[in-house]
Amino acid sequence: MDTDAKGAILGLDFNTSLSEIYRAMLEGITYEMALNVECLQNAGIEIEILRAVGGGARSDLWLQIKADIMKRRIQRLDMDEAGTLGAAIIAGTATGIFSTFEDAANLMIKVKKEFFPDPITSDIYSENFEKYKKVYQNIKKIFD
Repeated sequence: MDTDAKGAILGLDFNTSLSEIYRAMLEGITYEMALNVECLQNAGIEIEILRAVGGGARSDLWLQIKADIMKRRIQRLDMDEAGTLGAAIIAGTATGIFSTFEDAANLMIKVKKEFFPDPITSDIYSENFEKYKKVYQNIKKIFD
């Protein structure tokens, strides 16, 4: 959540493949998401399940990475347009079609596939997440 943040790809050598760089980008983005979840937890907001929609939700690999890094169940929903569905839920509740937002959500939101954290992979990601947080602080010092 730092608009002045700089990026870096660390650990490259002549044997690093394009697929490894691609995976590292997915992991880096997910570490940032994990930082947001950590902030919410520190504020007393507990998150048990995360739901995914849109283009990134089409990637089984990325959703599994998210489950492993965030140590939470990830649900791919059976729809692409979350904003449209949210508007329909609000409109349906406001007009009395549904008695509560929860009722509307329970009827309209369908889970297509679920991803569960792998304990072994999650432990490795936990160690790397701590390194990630330290690396960010050090890169920030270089560019400040």
